[in-house]
Amino acid sequence: MRPATQTDAAFLSTVYRSVREPELQAMGWPEAQIDDFCNLQHRLRTAGYEQYLPPVESAVVLREGSPVGLLAVCRNPERWVLVSVELLPAARGKGIGTQLLARLQREAAAAGVGLGLQAASGSPVLRLCERCGFASVANDGMVQRMEWPHEKPRGARKPAKSGADDKTVD
Repeated sequence: MRPATQTDAAFLSTVYRSVREPELQAMGWPEAQIDDFCNLQHRLRTAGYEQYLPPVESAVVLREGSPVGLLAVCRNPERWVLVSVELLPAARGKGIGTQLLARLQREAAAAGVGLGLQAASGSPVLRLCERCGFASVANDGMVQRMEWPHEKPRGARKPAKSGADDKTVD
């Protein structure tokens, strides 16, 4: 991984679009309007990340040196928030998301903090987080909140150990 910069804007907009593609296509918008919407959403999201205290750390996920996604985390002293994990379609289903979360869990455990997130109910990221030991703590039918304490909760898996997995994702 490497920190995201202004020069990554077009790539990160593409990643955002790939995640939202099914619902955007269902709207029936022309391609130019979808492109404009995704570029605007990326700019608004990036500006919003700067409003967090501390600011959200956005990183470009690399696989074998090539950019494949985004990981955004707010590292508060008491609890970290997984703001976003997004991968291009070609990078999905290859264990990259699991490796990213395991790495983040190891870092959080070393820092002595828990991790939290919220996502739209039914989002694929919820299944990923569940597999990685996050527990649902609230669901209003629209948004689901999940937590991963730094101490192993009953029935949750420990984060994956360091090793070969770290070689796949930079």
